[in-house]
Amino acid sequence: MNRNVIRSVLRSAIRRVSKDVVAKLPRVAKEAVFEQICDDFGEFAVITKFAPRLNVVALRVTGNYGVIQNAADDYTILTEYAKTGTWAERTNSLFRSFFANTGGNYIDIGANIGLTTIPVAQNPRVHCLAIEPEPRNFANLCVNIAENCPHKNVEVQRLAIFVRRQRLSLELSRENRGDHRLRIGEKKNGRYREQDRATIDVEAMPLDEIARNLNGSLAVKIDTQGAEPFVVLGGKETLARAGLVVLEFWPYGMSRLGGDSENLIKFLRNQFSTLAIATKEEATVLPARPSSEVCEELTAFVTAHTDHPKMYLDVIARR
Repeated sequence: MNRNVIRSVLRSAIRRVSKDVVAKLPRVAKEAVFEQICDDFGEFAVITKFAPRLNVVALRVTGNYGVIQNAADDYTILTEYAKTGTWAERTNSLFRSFFANTGGNYIDIGANIGLTTIPVAQNPRVHCLAIEPEPRNFANLCVNIAENCPHKNVEVQRLAIFVRRQRLSLELSRENRGDHRLRIGEKKNGRYREQDRATIDVEAMPLDEIARNLNGSLAVKIDTQGAEPFVVLGGKETLARAGLVVLEFWPYGMSRLGGDSENLIKFLRNQFSTLAIATKEEATVLPARPSSEVCEELTAFVTAHTDHPKMYLDVIARR
């Protein structure tokens, strides 16, 4: 019997015994146990745990970007928005500042449920293109855009962005609805057992094919869980016109998909004058420096962290 099976059997036994113990407690004691569970795990975590059992398919919470809807079993994104009223505020601020005086075009690749589109779309002079491949995320994205973007300046497309037109598999994460990932080629084992995830087929297109008619200033967000090298390869013409690009740089994810991180680094070095990096969304952005200097650090980061799934950077590229 392997270790995972033993762990599963023990967990089931502990749950069964615990339920029997709690069932025998008086009501006031049961209420105390429930309150302690809420304190330990958080009230919203309790809601998302039990909502699907009650056939609740979506939850709506309010915050700084309006009333936002997501799947009832979302343990990550909606929980953070419910607690803080924001999501990816540093990234959103970068784009709001970029468009403050001129307006222009914003492409959100990996838009999820809209929390990195809606804040930018509050500027009526910005035309937004929000791209998301996963059907449930996309459905909630459409609801959230319709309810929170009064200027009608957002176009949505259910697509993955890739090198060419192709139908691809998308691995679905049950724990984090922002961590769905493309599966390219043969099934590969992963540190998070990604090979065991359910998959769906999604349509994919190159960025250059869907964004070639955009005029004016341009900024792009790319958060595709390791598919960034493929996004760049199929979007070089579009991205070469962008004044600001913010992308996730995740060596583990890129390596698992077979993406060429060096080509991505080369593109950043050749197309942008300065790069700035940050380790987490809430972390301070390091000062912008010449792209050649930062790209050397990105190469070293790949070497050091390809096998470390929790190590990633946000890269802010400016022309």
